[in-house]
Amino acid sequence: MVGTDEIARRMGFASQNAPDYDSFVKSFKADFIIRDHPELLDGPEKMKKDGNMAPWELGLQAIWEQYPDQWKLENFANPAQRRAYANSFLVNQAKKARYDKKNQERRDELKKRLAEEAAAKKSRQSLQAASGQKARGRGRKRLRTNSSPPGYHSPSRQSSLSSPKRHKGFKFERPNLEFRSFAIILKDRANPPATSYECVTEFKDLLDWILKKNTALSGQRIVCWSELIIRNPDYGEMMGCELGQKYNRIFSDQASWDAAVLAAQANRPTPTLFHGFAIFAALAKDAPEHDEGDVIALEDETSQNAPEIEVEEETVGPDKELEVGEDADNGGEESVASKEEPSHCL
Repeated sequence: MVGTDEIARRMGFASQNAPDYDSFVKSFKADFIIRDHPELLDGPEKMKKDGNMAPWELGLQAIWEQYPDQWKLENFANPAQRRAYANSFLVNQAKKARYDKKNQERRDELKKRLAEEAAAKKSRQSLQAASGQKARGRGRKRLRTNSSPPGYHSPSRQSSLSSPKRHKGFKFERPNLEFRSFAIILKDRANPPATSYECVTEFKDLLDWILKKNTALSGQRIVCWSELIIRNPDYGEMMGCELGQKYNRIFSDQASWDAAVLAAQANRPTPTLFHGFAIFAALAKDAPEHDEGDVIALEDETSQNAPEIEVEEETVGPDKELEVGEDADNGGEESVASKEEPSHCL
């Protein structure tokens, strides 16, 4: 399978993380696939099963015609290579566009349902208000004296009035993890720092730790993500990805951080083991494809930093050794041999 970064360079972009490539991909999915060629959303596998590959071949021809600067023949060794690269690019973007389309449909459905609920609630409130006015109109009027100013309620009535609702901070339940003790690796250098998940369970602690390890990010707009290689067929089907395909899961708050941890465990290569996984943090302009809502604005000063577990020859607990080494087939996930869960953060 052709790498995304190699395709981006052949198309004339600096890399797959370049802002102009990110903008091109967003426009390509929204305009070329979803708007102009929605038949491509089915993908070549379904077309092949249906016995009709013509729409896919026409889509490849349309790419070269509609985007001649990106698919100039001189950028490739020969026409066959250009077709292979274009086919791989279209397969990946069709999957992403299909995922984007489903998400948009869910958002539209949710927006519609919320609007209907709001309208029904407003209608009920209007009926209740009208019913209350009629009920009060049938009662005997009371004369107001100077001792009973407008807005005054008797103590008995005041006790029956409901107090105003106060908005309290939402408390997240910790994810129900099968493996609760594992390593988090910050892949931003040759010898990456590591810490225990127990020390960065809270998202704010994770940000503090990242900022401690990379002070250059202080006060900057950053994006955090984990890079997974799809190994679990069920998880791959849920995400619309093929086995072996790389997938970036971005996290920007407590809920998305919990989801990233759950995803890493769900996609582990060995059912009985989970050593840990790697995360990345970079300036928004250098990060992979993301939405504006995924950007985190870091403050110049942080709270107490999460403790660190050194990568080289460090003991996490009395009976737990941390051995970190990159596995070329593990997509950035790290190997950490664990004998028992630590009782506290170091």
